[in-house]
Order: sequence, then C-alpha cells, then structure tokens
Amino acid sequence: SGTLQWWTELQAESMMESLQSMQRTELVCVHRTTSRGGQREVREQWLEPSDLVPGELVELEAGDKIPADVRIVYCTKGTEVDNAALTGESLPEARTVEVEGDGVAVHEAHNVCFFGTTVLKGKMKGIVFATGDDTFLGQINETMTQCARTRSTLETQIEHFVHVIAYVAMAVGVLSLVANLMSPVQRPIDLILENAATAFFAQVPEGLLPTVTISLMIASTRMVRRKVLVRKIDAIETLGCVSVLCSDKTGTLTSGCMTATDIVTHADGMFACRTTGIEWATPVRNPCALSLAQCGILNNSSKPNREGVMAGSPTEVAIMEACIRVFGSNRTQYQDQNPKVFEIPFNSETKWM
Repeated sequence: SGTLQWWTELQAESMMESLQSMQRTELVCVHRTTSRGGQREVREQWLEPSDLVPGELVELEAGDKIPADVRIVYCTKGTEVDNAALTGESLPEARTVEVEGDGVAVHEAHNVCFFGTTVLKGKMKGIVFATGDDTFLGQINETMTQCARTRSTLETQIEHFVHVIAYVAMAVGVLSLVANLMSPVQRPIDLILENAATAFFAQVPEGLLPTVTISLMIASTRMVRRKVLVRKIDAIETLGCVSVLCSDKTGTLTSGCMTATDIVTHADGMFACRTTGIEWATPVRNPCALSLAQCGILNNSSKPNREGVMAGSPTEVAIMEACIRVFGSNRTQYQDQNPKVFEIPFNSETKWM
C-alpha cells in the first residue's frame, strides 16, 4: 500500500513539474549602466526574471508581470496594477511615484509593486529592492510552509479505530490466556502462549491500510478524469468531508475576462452588431462602425504577449478584441501605418483616452 501511494503521488508531482516547465518566463527590460572608454552609458537589456538583483532599474508596461518587488521611480498618470494574486481583490489598484508616510506599511504603499502581480494600465520604471524568497509573496509562502500540518478527518478516524481494535485485541488475548490457564486440560506453556498470540493477532485488521489506500487511489483516478490533479491522496478524503464550499467568484468560478458583446452607433441611423457568437458570416460594412473600430484599435495600449494572447487592462483588451473582429485581421498593419505619437492613459478623472 505504501508503494501504491508513493507511485500515485509521484505521478502527480511529475505532472505538476511538467505543467510548470510549460510556463514560459517573460523577459524583463532592464536599464544597466556600463562604462566603456571612461564613459558611462545606459544600455537596455532583456533578462530572465531569475537574473535580476536588487538595485536593477526595470521598465514595465501594461500586460507585463512584475518580476520582483519594485519601488516606482517613474510612472504615467493612471497607472494601475492587478494585486489579485497577493490580496485576492479583483479591483485594480492605482500606483504613483509619491512616497508614503512613515506610518504606512510597505504592502499598502502606492509607490511599490510586488512580485506576482500584473501591470494593467500605463508604463513605469522602478528599482528592484527584493527578489526570490525575499519578496513579499516569498515571505508569505515561507510562512505557509512553516505551518504545522493539520491531521485530516480520515487520519483521526483511522487512529481512533486502531486504538479500539488494539484494546479489543489485548482483551481477547488476555481472556484467551486466562482461559487456557484455567482449562482442565493441561497444555504446555508454549501452546498456551501460541493460542493467546493467535487470538490477539486475529483481531488486527491486516487489510485496513491497503483497502484505504486503494480506495483513495480509485477516487484520485476519478478526479483526474474530471481534470483535477491531486498531489496528495489524503486530500480526497478531506474534500469529501466538505459540506459548504465558499469561493471567490472573479477569477475562480469565472475566467475574469471582460467581453464587449455589442457595438452600437447612431450616426446615419442606428446600427448595431454583435461582437461574439456566430454572427460573423458576413463582414461589417457600416462606415461608422468601421471608424469606431479603427479608433478602438489605435487608441488602445493592449498588445499580444509571447503566446499571442492580448494582454493589458481588461477593458482595453475587450475593446481591442471586439474592434479587431469588426475591422478585420490586419490590426498590426493598420497600427504601423498610424504610429503612436503621444499617449495619455485613461483614468477615472478625464474619462477619455
């Protein structure tokens, strides 16, 4: 049973390592100062996040994952970050270069960005002050690993059952020994001890551990069929004991993505079109809708990441994807023909972009 449990958990760990190896790490833009011929010059380099050290000057923009704990030295107005990985809140948080007061904790400062979060809007430059396990998220992870492991309900119940069986076996063994000693039939001492030991060990459920292990393995296999990876088979029993499950909606039960479903114009008569579903058998030819889609493409800071998926503010990503479906697939060519000269990021005060 121990070998079966080890093999099941080894397969789960191997699958977890394979999934982690499939995740690509995005390169980070770093500004490093070099000296050549007695002159100091700043060069732009692209490095792996693992190569960053405290004191590096990194440049981040919308859609980038923050590779370390960074103190902001420059950012555009209206810069926002997604701290859901750190705080669990789905609402974006604004970032500025203004230094907080002495009584403000580091994790509440608005001029600091943390490892594991994402830039949603704007551009920023910051100085790395913590990497790896020294980051705020790394300290949380270290605290969690140091917590004592709590025993599952199954372990508690099995321990109680084993204690009861032990008491019963000891009582049966003692009664068997007393009965053999008080029997009118005289038996040798070795036979009396053998009978008592037989009565004692007969009460031990030798198939208990294999039965429990195999049952959990079967449940683990069923969970895999439902696309759930179980690292520890004991967790299956814990899940079975759950009567009420409380979960956050955004990003957990839902994908956390915005979608623009309709485009409506009032110029030259009302025109409406769907931007989702199967209504795209015929292209949109309304000139006002096409002009609106062109504006949505050009006045947008979202861009595709290394996997080809649009990244940036959820609102701007939704606008970009909807406008691409209306305007057509030649988004890159159209943006190259109309290069960006200056950008004023969207914020709640101006309400324009």
